Amino acid sequence: MRWPLGLLALAALSLVFLGGAWGNLGLLAYHGVCATSLFRHRRSLRPLFAWRDGLGAWTLGTTLAFLAGLGLLLLLWDPARARGVLSFPSARAFALTAAYTMLLHASLEEIFWRGAFTDVENARPAAALLGNALTFYLVHVIALTNAVGGWGWVAALPTAAAGLAWGWVTLRTRSLWPALVSHWAADAAILAAMAYYYLPS
Repeated sequence: MRWPLGLLALAALSLVFLGGAWGNLGLLAYHGVCATSLFRHRRSLRPLFAWRDGLGAWTLGTTLAFLAGLGLLLLLWDPARARGVLSFPSARAFALTAAYTMLLHASLEEIFWRGAFTDVENARPAAALLGNALTFYLVHVIALTNAVGGWGWVAALPTAAAGLAWGWVTLRTRSLWPALVSHWAADAAILAAMAYYYLPS
């Protein structure tokens, strides 16, 4: 585990708390830390992108499990309740957010936390799983409390389970593909739900 990297990423993202232009700067600083770390640790990350027998089943299974989990969350919580808080001023603003999320954010975030931060080859499993759950939860606490206030501490709880699951599957398969593909699928599903519930009609 590369704890200094995780703390640096969280510190960069914490600029979001200052709001306004600082919020945007915090997101860019967070992604800058992620991108710089990926470049710096590219040699240790390269083996995690090798495709091996059995990874297709792991990738499909992980993706289906995450999509099922999101479906279960919809049964427990009605997203329409947050319509006044989580809204987009226009379809164009949403499209830009969706493109940024899918093309840059999801990829950088997943490769950073499960790859550079976790340091799969040297990680102790218990510490790696705890670290993945805690840091991924805190990343989303920062973002959600900025959007919905104190409720963000509760709303972010599923992301601790996501960090734990993605950390486990990465350690188990020694590959980033199952976590990366399922993260893309989960974010695509969340964006589709946001378009349905929060875009102006």
